Amino acid sequence: MTFRNDGLKDDTGIVSAISIFGGQMRKNGNAGIETQSNVAYREPRDLNIWQTFFAENKGPGLNAVAGFSMAQGCGFHNNAGCGINLANEGGMFACRAGTNGSQPYLVNAHFNNGGMVMDACHGRVLLGATRG
Repeated sequence: MTFRNDGLKDDTGIVSAISIFGGQMRKNGNAGIETQSNVAYREPRDLNIWQTFFAENKGPGLNAVAGFSMAQGCGFHNNAGCGINLANEGGMFACRAGTNGSQPYLVNAHFNNGGMVMDACHGRVLLGATRG
């Protein structure tokens, strides 16, 4: 599933207020959910995900380059590289992760004046690889 902002550089319109409740993002050819934009760091980031399972994707479970608002009670298992790839900001509550080797981290993040809150997250992987 892809959410994309194709606006011009001076266009302030952006896809926002996205909420996903439940379901599975499994065995996709790239990320389970991905945000994209023609303009760097203008990807949709008002993204809230509850009780959704991301598994066996050929990319990260969630590829949110500009960040996301909240993931709550989500599972990330055996995705390629990491459960979540992000920059800037994010929040996670009670998320879990596991792997048979393809997903060494729950989160791969690069922060530029942003940050992440992780509360009650656990799993059989390293919780994060961060830079910035």
